Amino acid sequence: MYIDDEEDYTIDFTGVSDKEEFHDRVREGIEVPDYYGNNLDALYDILTEDYTDKVIRIVGLDDMAADMRDYAHKFRRLCEDICEEYEEITFIFEDDVDYKM
Repeated sequence: MYIDDEEDYTIDFTGVSDKEEFHDRVREGIEVPDYYGNNLDALYDILTEDYTDKVIRIVGLDDMAADMRDYAHKFRRLCEDICEEYEEITFIFEDDVDYKM
């Protein structure tokens, strides 16, 4: 998969109400292969294989449906884990000015 070196990516989760919509938004924000598994393990693999040296802006995570808060928390932890292992990737959480990795 070819990823543009100059491009930053934005994933907007505003108003997401379920996991299917969450992963639809991932597909809208970043390039994922057709075989993407629509789960956080698959997302981890995609981000660590294709998005090192990139900036990924995360918008609307705090504006997801209430029953998606646990999933949002798991996603945030996934981003933290990636940043601990791969210093080259940067996540910026737009909703929380104090929360940048």
